Amino acid sequence: RVGWVLVEDGYEAAVGDWTAGPRFRGGLGQLATMVRRHGLRPGIWLAPFVASRRSALFRDHPDWFVRDDDNRPVVAGSEALWLGDYYALDLTHPRVLGHIDSVFRGLVEDGYDLFKVDYLADAMVAGRRHDMSRAPAEALRTGLETIRAAVGDALVMASRAPVGICTGLVDVVYGSRETIPVWADEWGGGIREKVVSTLVQSSVNGRLWLCCPDAVLVSGDNNSLTPDETRLWLSVVAMSGGVVVLGDRISRLDDDGLRVLEKILPPYGHGASSPDMFDTDEPTCLYQRVETACGSWAIVAAVNTTDRARDVTLDLDDLGLEGPQHTFEFWDSQYLGLSESEVTLEDVAPHSCRLLSLRPERPHPSLVGTTMHFTQGAVEIERETWHGTQGELEIVMARGSRGVERLFVVHGPGMTLTSVRSDEGEVSATPLTGEVTQVAGVFKRGQTIRVTYAGPD
Repeated sequence: RVGWVLVEDGYEAAVGDWTAGPRFRGGLGQLATMVRRHGLRPGIWLAPFVASRRSALFRDHPDWFVRDDDNRPVVAGSEALWLGDYYALDLTHPRVLGHIDSVFRGLVEDGYDLFKVDYLADAMVAGRRHDMSRAPAEALRTGLETIRAAVGDALVMASRAPVGICTGLVDVVYGSRETIPVWADEWGGGIREKVVSTLVQSSVNGRLWLCCPDAVLVSGDNNSLTPDETRLWLSVVAMSGGVVVLGDRISRLDDDGLRVLEKILPPYGHGASSPDMFDTDEPTCLYQRVETACGSWAIVAAVNTTDRARDVTLDLDDLGLEGPQHTFEFWDSQYLGLSESEVTLEDVAPHSCRLLSLRPERPHPSLVGTTMHFTQGAVEIERETWHGTQGELEIVMARGSRGVERLFVVHGPGMTLTSVRSDEGEVSATPLTGEVTQVAGVFKRGQTIRVTYAGPD
């Protein structure tokens, strides 16, 4: 389930004046109330440590900003959307800290309980401060401490942030620049940069903070990503285990778009690791263990961020797995067979990903994959039980589906599918390969499906 709606940049009267502009005449409190009426929680974006020349804050309190040797405010950066330069607040000045405290306490009173704080590194710009005995990094941490004290247990998301300074004070850290719906742009941004960054950073998820790779996009509106690039980005975001931000206009998505998003929601919550992140500039793998009441298995994303097709080999020993392992590819619903010591994927396309589940071989029929969630069973399956005397695999659904989805059951040699039954709704069973049966239906939460086989136990 989606938890928060984040009000992003553009609502404010001016950068530095964190009140509603003319497009939100009812004020920020009314906007928060509207969000809560829809069963969601309101969050809001701020750049709390900077202000533009157009702001009342800059006009009324010029002495609150970091100065140069000629006592002029130091330009911290320039942003076209803000119509020019912006300046860094002096976070060693007691009145500045009092102002920041007042801004955030006011937003909490308005009903906001998520705060995305951006442009944080700009607070460390070189210059003269009220208290020159304090280093710029120390000043930034003091500013973050002020925010944390003002918002209490609310969720704080840090962007453009020096990660060490944020540790212990923020809940979520954005791992790279904002999402641009292109593979790579001339300035070095785009999805490729974000993929590589997330491959490296996902291992700290849940240890130092929650990772936020930033927005995923599935619609074609103003989006130049190919289907392979979209799947790659969805896979890496899902495998990171952190916060999933939806960047599309949800009201405009069709059922197919919503079903794609459901495949990565909810987040599994455990960060994946990249076994080869120290061996190459472009890691080729993300690995994650899945532990459930139904058993344990591994999810592996084999990644190709280069501009040419390449083979990717996954060594089971390097992943801490013992063969043989059933290997199933999620996005294309392909059973790749039993892997004894390694999985070799030939000609992985440029800018693409193969998202695999690796499950240990069992002496009886068992689930090998689903189309419903990238973990392939951790979210959508409540229980999987083999009843040997009846030759029956019982599957209980933990969630329903928006449309027709499929479950995949692998069986041993000499076994034959005899029937598939459901306690509600219609399901069908057809062979995917000689060893794998696909069970299709519009599933419901709590639905029980029974797949029966004849042949050796």
